[in-house]
Amino acid sequence: MLLHKAVEHDNRVRREARSLVRAGHGVTVVQLADGPATPQRHRDGFDLVSVKPSERLRRLLPLRL
Repeated sequence: MLLHKAVEHDNRVRREARSLVRAGHGVTVVQLADGPATPQRHRDGFDLVSVKPSERLRRLLPLRL
């Protein structure tokens, strides 16, 4: 899953990712936000990767990060 904001602000994505994990799927959520680039395990059981978007990508996003 790819988010243009932090996963903590999107309950719908967290619920979907948690449901997929419970069903036995491996889930990685990539969020465009400042944070560590190494995968972390979210408390809901999915992997979380934060990526700082490049300046070019920032111009395309509707919200400034």
